[in-house]
Amino acid sequence: MSYVRSLDRGFLGSDARDGRLWQAQAVVLCLLAAAMIAELVRARLKQRELTRLVIDLGGTATASRLRDAIAERLGDPDLQIAYPIGADHRHVDAAADPVALPPPNGQTATALRRGDSYIATLIHRPGLLDSPSAIDDLLSAVHLALEHERLHVEGLAQLAALRASGARIVAAGDEERRRLERDLHDGAQQQLVALALGLRLLRLRAKSPEPRLDQAEAALGQAISELRRLARGLHPVLLKEAGLAIALEALGQSRDLRIEGVPRVRYPDVLESTVYLVVARMSENSSTRVCVDTCDGQLIASVAVAGRRPDLAELADRITTLEGALSFHTEDGTTRVTVRLPLRSTRHVTVAEP
Repeated sequence: MSYVRSLDRGFLGSDARDGRLWQAQAVVLCLLAAAMIAELVRARLKQRELTRLVIDLGGTATASRLRDAIAERLGDPDLQIAYPIGADHRHVDAAADPVALPPPNGQTATALRRGDSYIATLIHRPGLLDSPSAIDDLLSAVHLALEHERLHVEGLAQLAALRASGARIVAAGDEERRRLERDLHDGAQQQLVALALGLRLLRLRAKSPEPRLDQAEAALGQAISELRRLARGLHPVLLKEAGLAIALEALGQSRDLRIEGVPRVRYPDVLESTVYLVVARMSENSSTRVCVDTCDGQLIASVAVAGRRPDLAELADRITTLEGALSFHTEDGTTRVTVRLPLRSTRHVTVAEP
């Protein structure tokens, strides 16, 4: 403006008005310079913040640290991270538990993608990641950590699926043993009992003793006893109908088995059958003591047997499939086996006295 005012004079002016114009120009230039410096400082601070975030997440980064770091970076303590897994892109958290999307009212879901890769979804309060530049800045710092965590979560989900499949196989095996036990009891055993009654009637009607009938009746009685023993070994009826405590008491009537304490409550069928099988296997040939209790969400069975313990390899695989643990301790000629099984969604139902 000072140049425009000086055109009619042919030289730059230096009066008071020109001085004020120069001062205004200097102020504007200073403001522009300050704005540029502030933008440079902001970019440098953001770069340092992202660098610090990358360093914090490096090395020993965990899922909780990752979520906490991003939550602190965005200023949202309620932030959640959902990872897409599987062909259907179902969302789970860092513990592989399902996450419902879209989020409830009051929260926003922002998908984080890098190229064609769908890495994660952030669930946060509105307004945090409204601009593409804010998303790009965040991804440039944490995409490696998010990708690593997503792969870890996929592994957890696959492991959970394998365990669930194993538990279903174990439960299906128990159900098949129950079916075989019913078939033996209601089919072959009933027919053998009817045949034994027929032989007894023939022997009573015979005018003279028939040693061959006596031998046939004795052999048939032995076959019935063996069939009953086989049926009980497949799956005892009392275990399904009355529960673990009463089934173990019935087992103790035919073996040297001392029950030191078993709660008269019902547990999931697959857990009751597992404990029963361990006790039945260990008490086959030796004096045995058993105690069952619950603690910290686990069904704990302690079985002590005199002498050497029998082979429990098959049952150990079954217990591992159910996410349980099997441990041994031998002292003074007695082996104590401890079985720990997780009690998930257990319904405690009091068992009535028989």
